[in-house]
Amino acid sequence: MNASGAHVTSEIEEKFDLPHRRWVVPELAGVGRIRRSGPVRRPHLDATYFDTAGRALAGAGITVRRRTGGDDEGWHVKLRAVKGARTEVQFPLGRAVRRPPAAIQRLLTAPTAGASMRPIATITTDRRTLPLLADDGRVLADLVDDRVTASAAGAPAVLRWRELEVELVEGDGDDLAAIGAALIAAGARPSDVAAKLERVLPPPPHPPTARLDRGATVGELITAFLAAQLDAIVASDPLARVDAPDAIHKVRVASRRTRSALAAFRRHLDRAATDPIRDELRWLGQELGAARDSEVIRDRLLAALDDAGQDPGLDAADVAAARAMVERTMATRFGSDHVRAVVALDSARYARLLQTLRDAAAGKVLSGRHLDKRAGKALWRDVRRAQRRVERELDDLDAIGVGDADHRPAATSELDITEKLHEVRKAAKRVRYSAEAVAGVYGHRAEELAADREALQEALGDRQDAAVAGDVLIALASSASPDTAFVLGHLHGREQARGDAATAAATPLLDALRKGKRE
Repeated sequence: MNASGAHVTSEIEEKFDLPHRRWVVPELAGVGRIRRSGPVRRPHLDATYFDTAGRALAGAGITVRRRTGGDDEGWHVKLRAVKGARTEVQFPLGRAVRRPPAAIQRLLTAPTAGASMRPIATITTDRRTLPLLADDGRVLADLVDDRVTASAAGAPAVLRWRELEVELVEGDGDDLAAIGAALIAAGARPSDVAAKLERVLPPPPHPPTARLDRGATVGELITAFLAAQLDAIVASDPLARVDAPDAIHKVRVASRRTRSALAAFRRHLDRAATDPIRDELRWLGQELGAARDSEVIRDRLLAALDDAGQDPGLDAADVAAARAMVERTMATRFGSDHVRAVVALDSARYARLLQTLRDAAAGKVLSGRHLDKRAGKALWRDVRRAQRRVERELDDLDAIGVGDADHRPAATSELDITEKLHEVRKAAKRVRYSAEAVAGVYGHRAEELAADREALQEALGDRQDAAVAGDVLIALASSASPDTAFVLGHLHGREQARGDAATAAATPLLDALRKGKRE
């Protein structure tokens, strides 16, 4: 439960349609790890669903409902599924009835573009929930048998149907597959809809995708790429607000891709409009960056502690103490950084940025004489310009002796090297993203360039993460007990080794860049 009273869960489920309403659920004891079933629960559920006038939430794969009955009554926001799992955010019922509470409106600022939400359908469900238990009594999954009555707002027609859901509780994908196979063998079939609301009001059709093949024009390709990045930001924005895994990273990546495109293709754009957008995207990246960095370092150190727990040279109690210290410290740090990120996402400045990105994706920032011409050589020139920036950064790197340690100037510090490598990494990202933007036109040539620069970006990124993790470990060790500090020192040595390995991986990639320059 967070400060707004919201409760965040992740659900993995599958829906099944039935051949007729009198279909009988088969015996599932003995299917996979299921040994018996628990007591049946029979709640009656009444739900009102909400969306904007333009069905923006349906288009984004999001549902909002106010539901009474059952053990989880309240306001529910189901976000777009990621890798088969849907994040659900639950809020107390409160006093709001005709429109969602302010906390939900803030959560969905990006997909609704600030538009108000109104009732669009009512759905009543008579539910029969059957827990499916393993031999040790754990609930592997709930088998949910729903008899549903529904109608769209203002429509006299009433729909009735029966459906099944299998929702994992403590089970895994194998359990879900085994249960699904048993139900299909008994006549059920996987559902084509992801939510009950889709049976009442099918989601609006997706707008046609712009051409990204060799026939694409300069204007089509640029706007299609910008639109794809805007979609990625909007899809990940609500997930980032509730701290879903990797969501902040996805917002930042889409923001960086947009910045790179606006920079790489700037001669085809109205820079009076796009240069301020680039500045605002840089601001957004900075506001979200601390939370992302904390998330990465936290996960990195906890994974290292998992490995350390298998090391016979380390005492298990000392490793546990080190883990507790890392978890406590990084939770505090991430919590503060995540608050900063959410404050930025709640701001009027971010809302204005989203509107400018919508304008850009609609082609309102295009400018120049070649927009209606096929992308052809025009955009490859822009990719090559981005590549020349990498080469200039590499020249600066070599000027401080990174490529020749024996003749490195005495004034060159490790910080100097780290900063220069970071500039090379940023330049490589721009090449990668601009090459990916034109891959539909240039095919293997662009894909290979993007892959090469991604490999360099990843190697230099791992080096940077190792350095940051090392600094965190030093700070932690300074206030730890001697035994805990010993474990943290062990991890520090591990991070130094990982940094050295990342440097070794980057070296041939940098050498290939040098060779390419000479050729």
